[in-house]
Parts: sequence; C-alpha cells; structure tokens
Amino acid sequence: MQSQPGMSLLTMEHLRPSLDDDSEDLCLSATDSAFSHDPEEDLDFTSAIPFEVLVQILCSVDSLSTLSNATRLNQRWKLAASDNSVWRHMFRRKFGCEKKVSQKLKDSGFFGGSRDVFDPEAFKPQLELARTSELQLASNLGSSSDLGSGGELLPSVKALKSRISRSDPQVYFWDPSLNENTMDVDPLSSSENNGEGQVAEQDYSKRIDPQQSPLPVNQRLQQLEGISSWKTVFHQRLILYRNWREGNYTVRSFTGHTDAVYCIQFQGDLLASGSRDRSLKFWDMNAIHCHRTLSGHAGSILCMQHDNENYIVTGSSDATAILWDYKTGGILRRFTGHALPVLDIRFDSTRIVTCSKDCTLKVWSLQTGELLHSMEGHQAAVNAVHMNGDLVVSASGDCTIKMWNLVTGALVRTFIGHTRGLACVQFDGKVILSGSNDFTIKIWDAMTGALQRTLEGHTNLVRTLCFDDERIVSGSYDNSMKVWDRKTGECLHTLTHVHNSWVFHVQMDASRIVSSAQDKRIAIWEFGKGCHLVKAFS
Repeated sequence: MQSQPGMSLLTMEHLRPSLDDDSEDLCLSATDSAFSHDPEEDLDFTSAIPFEVLVQILCSVDSLSTLSNATRLNQRWKLAASDNSVWRHMFRRKFGCEKKVSQKLKDSGFFGGSRDVFDPEAFKPQLELARTSELQLASNLGSSSDLGSGGELLPSVKALKSRISRSDPQVYFWDPSLNENTMDVDPLSSSENNGEGQVAEQDYSKRIDPQQSPLPVNQRLQQLEGISSWKTVFHQRLILYRNWREGNYTVRSFTGHTDAVYCIQFQGDLLASGSRDRSLKFWDMNAIHCHRTLSGHAGSILCMQHDNENYIVTGSSDATAILWDYKTGGILRRFTGHALPVLDIRFDSTRIVTCSKDCTLKVWSLQTGELLHSMEGHQAAVNAVHMNGDLVVSASGDCTIKMWNLVTGALVRTFIGHTRGLACVQFDGKVILSGSNDFTIKIWDAMTGALQRTLEGHTNLVRTLCFDDERIVSGSYDNSMKVWDRKTGECLHTLTHVHNSWVFHVQMDASRIVSSAQDKRIAIWEFGKGCHLVKAFS
C-alpha cells in the first residue's frame, strides 16, 4: 500500500531493539499531549484499525525507540503506546518475568490489595484522586462519544460504571516524593563513580483532568490506566538498570566483629555474618544494629546458610557443622564426620551438604542427622559447594569442578579448564561460575561441560562470586570487587577504597551488594538511588 503525502506510518525501521535509548521521549505519556485535532489523522490509514488492535501491535514491540516514535505519529498511537498492557509486555521483554514484581506491588497496594511492602499512608492522596477521577468520569457517562452505533454504552464504559458501582477503584497514582529515601549517605568517591551519567528522577505523578479531555471515556480510561501501573514500574526498573550500568551507587560500611568476616547472607534488611571471632551475628542493615549473636563453635565460622525461617547451618575450622534453630538460636545438632575444617555448607528442605579440607563432600539428612553419602574424588581441599535440585557442584584446590548426584552420591561430570586451584563456585541449574587462583572467572554449561566464557581482570585469587540474569559480582584477594555484564562479559565497574584487605564474600540482590573482608568490615553498596519501587525488584 502506498502512503499519501504527509501520511504517518509505523515502519519496520522502528523495530530495532535498544535498551539504552536515551531519548527524553521515553517518559512521554498520554497526559503530555493537548488533545487538539491533528490534520494528519485524516490521512492515516491506521485510523480504521480498532484501538485494541493497535495496542496488540505495540505489545509485540521490543524497542523503546519504537514506542517513542509511535507517540509522534498522532494522538491515537500515542494513547496506544501508553497503554498498560504495552508496558507490561515491555517489562517482560527487558527484565524477565514480571510475576514476582507484580505480586509484590499488589501486596504493597500499588495495584490493589494489602499494603505490606510500602507505607499505606503514602498512597492515600493518590487513591483519593483516583476515586475522584472515576466519579468525574462516571458523571459524564452517556455522552454521544461514549455510545455505540445502536445508542448503547460502549463495553469499556459499562465496565467502568460497574467498577465504580462496586467501589473498587483500581487506578492508582503514585507520587515518588512520598516515599523519598532521606537517608544521609555520602556517595563513594572512586574512578567508577565520578558523578557522570547520573539518572534523573522522572515525575510519574502527572494526572489528567477528565473534564478537560474531549476524548471518549473508554480512551480516557486508557489514559488513566496507562499512567498508573506498568509504565511507571518499567521506568522505575529502568532507573535501577542504568544505576548498575553507570555505577551510580552509595556505600556504607561498618564493623562489629573483632576479627575477619568470612561469610555473610542477607535477605531484605536482615544480614547474618560469620567470623574468625567464632561468632554468628544478625544485623538490621538499615539501623546497622546487631540484634542477635550466636556462639557454639570452637573455631572460626567459615561458612553459613539460613532459610530465614526454621534453620541455620554453619561450618567451622573446628571440623564440625552445626544445625541451629533459627527462631530460638539453640543448637539442634552437631555434625562431626569431617577430619579437617568444614570449608563450605549448603542445605535444602531435606539435606545438608558439607565440604572439607579433607578432600571430601558429605551429604546429611536434615531431619535425622544421618550421613547419607560421602563423596570422594577430589585430590585436594574442597573449597566450595553449591546445590541445585538433586545436583551439587564442588570446587577444589585440585583445579577441577565436579558435579555429583545427591540421590545416589555418584559423580556426574568433571569440569577441567582452570590452571590453578579453585576457591568458589555458583550453580543455578543451567550454568556454573567458578573463581580460581589463576585470577580468572569461568562460565560453564552445566549440562554439557562446555566452557562458555572466561573473565579476566582480577590480579589475585578470585575468592567469591554471585550472579543473576543481568550481572556477575566477584570479590578477590586483590582487595577489590568487580561488577560484570552477564551477557557480554564486560567489566562494568571495579569497586575499591572500602576494603583494604582480602574480600572473602559477596552477595547481591536487585539493588545491593553486600561484602565482607579480612579487615573485619562489612560494606553495603546501594544501587537503588532514584528507584522508589526498589523493594518490589529485590
């Protein structure tokens, strides 16, 4: 079909994906437009396409620049490009499955429901405004623009009337200033955080006065719902993404142990740490307050894991492992099968796996303490283990990684590639990451054993690793931490100037890294600046 002069078209050129488009038009919404008549609409063949079909077309778009271009075509395309379902699909394409985020937002009250994540008081003005807007829309129902060809109300108008009659407003507005994090934290000054590329906060609280809009109420409803939920969520998540990419972070550090901190684990604002001082401490990360200390080992606590509900397991240089009651802090059971220090420990709902300097792995029953398997095959200390389902991988000073079947105790596969001993390993069921004294990180296909990539950059032993779908974080005996792009292997940032000695452990979630080191210090690196929905992404 040939276009007439001046006709606005959405071409395939617009469909080139790009996550880092830096156009200010990314934040355009239906409210940014005065709804004046555009002569070009008269020449646009897409005006015959139902609005719902336009939305479905844009739901298949994976480029922010395409949506930006769509908003420039005419008012109708701009409304479609601001539709809620379009931005939910965009979120899914760029940042993965949105179900967990959606549930957290529902729990918070952002999408309706209980409000456990955020302060409900912060939502009152928005809920009141949303309710007022719906009532104003209801008062206008029945105008000629809201009627079908037979004089009946359009289906979307009927749905709106029904929704209002149930007193169940679902259109929530959210003003980020109401949840502003006012913690006074000075940014870390480093070569990777020089103040450039700061992410500007966007105003997502723009509103429409329904009385001023000449559009039919079904399109006005699209405006309201397009502004509220998933477009806001997407742009909030984009702020977080850019913070990580550009090194926009703040850092706090503190001491509380009297010796080196070997292991840490955090979930939400609760942090646990194990130390050479033989103690296990639990901290409130916001207040930096230690609210519980457990003691029971005769040596250093080298490794630890807890499920935040029932159990804590620890391994020590005293060659034992301890199972603790999470709620009471009491010792439930002590495991004494290893001949040398227990270097790492993992557990699931039925089993505990320990590894030791005695070159073995052992599998224990969580419920009874019975030794189920003792796996032998490594020729040097087994420094790290990581479980996933019925498989466990082990990293050893003998330069190899081994995969074992937890049900049978049998060796499944050996991974060979490092030239010096391994210190750490991570396994998510599909890929294995390993860190070594050859100063490299290697990424392996867990099912085939193939080496996918080698990351180079550290200048000493890579002691600790963690990763998610977007990035890898490593800690080293070169006193630094590095943040790597998971897909490309690019080193994005080197984090220094906080720890002045060996980094023993790193962990991360969507917005933070927590690290511990030989210098007794624990550091919290915050990448959530300007992202007011950060808890929903963690």
